[in-house]
Amino acid sequence: MTKFNRTNLGLALVTVAALCGMAQEVAAKDSPLAFTVYVINYARVDARTLVDAESAAAVVFHKSGVNVHWVTSFDASKEIPEEASGPGASRISHLYLSILSKAMSDRMGLPDRSMGLAPGNGVNRQHIYIFYSKVEALAQNPICEIIAGNQYFSLVESLILGHAIAHEIGHVLLNLEIHTDSGIMHGSWDMNELREMAKGRLGFSKEQREVIRAEVARRIRW
Repeated sequence: MTKFNRTNLGLALVTVAALCGMAQEVAAKDSPLAFTVYVINYARVDARTLVDAESAAAVVFHKSGVNVHWVTSFDASKEIPEEASGPGASRISHLYLSILSKAMSDRMGLPDRSMGLAPGNGVNRQHIYIFYSKVEALAQNPICEIIAGNQYFSLVESLILGHAIAHEIGHVLLNLEIHTDSGIMHGSWDMNELREMAKGRLGFSKEQREVIRAEVARRIRW
């Protein structure tokens, strides 16, 4: 479950052009290890923001030595994207991400700061939820607009969304129910995590990257 810390936030300027550059880097350096994420956009996140968020999340996993294939339904009326019902749809290398609207996430009754959830336990989990209104709240929080030294930092919504997605997928691939003291799997991102995020350096630890590669390989073989 991803949370944000409202009391200590630092930011860095990230442009859409930079995110597009990240996506090109991921495409250029293909890895044999890959998993697929089916995305249902219940929150009606605009297409540009969602594509950029997917690119940001893909970069995090690319640094771990695995690629992500996205199958996105921009029509929230679809329960499952069409591609998810085809051959091989039941493979555990396929994950299912639902980006929930505020009304949907409020019904879950989770703490206000929670940005996502990977329910259940066990090694074969596949479902992930993101609470988009909480991502928006962090991106729009005036506390985020602070001066850090002589440099102005700013986080864009797509970058926060992408890292929240990567965090929840991390719970599944690491089979991790608790949070770490720092890094992308920290349960309450503070200034350190957000500054690293904005600079493109927030990701999994060396040990976590090894576990993720092994887990993706296992899921592919299943």
